[in-house]
Amino acid sequence: MFQSDIEVILSGRDGYKDSEGLLLRVAQLGKRFSIKVSIKEPNLENQYYKGLQFTVITKINGEEHNIGDGGFVDWSQKLLRSKKQRLIISAIGLDRLLL
Repeated sequence: MFQSDIEVILSGRDGYKDSEGLLLRVAQLGKRFSIKVSIKEPNLENQYYKGLQFTVITKINGEEHNIGDGGFVDWSQKLLRSKKQRLIISAIGLDRLLL
């Protein structure tokens, strides 16, 4: 039905000691599973995600669609008062393909 390519774009965020190292390790892991992964310049003004944000892009018939995103958030750290807690959230919106 659809012939599409999927790409995951990683972007660093403030909030972790080694965000750059985290990005490189995640990108290497993705490539081991034959997932197209790229790293873009960090948007340090975006404070919603901490350490890492990812965006999932698909190309269908030459047109690019942003269908998902996610990243680490500090909600569990604040709720449980523990810096050791890690929480990664994500969402995918396949309905965007219908727009």
